Amino acid sequence: MIQNAILFFYKNDDKLGNYFLNCASHAKYLLNMKDTIKQTYVKNENCNFPYIDQVELPKHNEKSLLLIYSHGDANGFYKDDCTTPFIDKTINCETCLNGGLVYTNACSTGIEFGKSLLSQNASYFGYEQDIDVWLDYEKIFIECDNWGLYRLLQGDTLEKAKEEAKEKFNQKIDELYAKNLLVAGALENAKESIVIYGEVSNSFL
Repeated sequence: MIQNAILFFYKNDDKLGNYFLNCASHAKYLLNMKDTIKQTYVKNENCNFPYIDQVELPKHNEKSLLLIYSHGDANGFYKDDCTTPFIDKTINCETCLNGGLVYTNACSTGIEFGKSLLSQNASYFGYEQDIDVWLDYEKIFIECDNWGLYRLLQGDTLEKAKEEAKEKFNQKIDELYAKNLLVAGALENAKESIVIYGEVSNSFL
């Protein structure tokens, strides 16, 4: 069972403002429903290679839930609209990844990074394409981004959480279809981009 969560996020993004901060705040709210899960936050200036690899991650000696709210590409995670990487290709923490899970809303990290976790006995839930976020509908995008996490914290398997997340996207797409077709299309693209790797038939709680 996972009893440790590490959240990576920052605020005042060049493109999305406080979207990643607000996603993390929502994730904290969900985690607070599980008093058995310890929480650690890595934010703002500490989202950098030296701090994460040399200071923070060495503290963790149990399998963990790593929640990463940031920009991304095929290989890693970035601040400031994909110009400043803070996790690139690998996470340097065998103990927290062994049996652990990376859950993220970062674009395209499912292409290579998510697959790479298989070699570290870890699992992945995220996106394999670029995703558009409409800030006028921020609450809807945050709810959809985190619905898989909510279901995992309810004890769902990774596979079931993916199904439930897609159903939540479908619900919001139906609500928005007649109001704003472009936003509904962005949610549809995100829904179709959800990908999972690893222990898909197991619960992490």
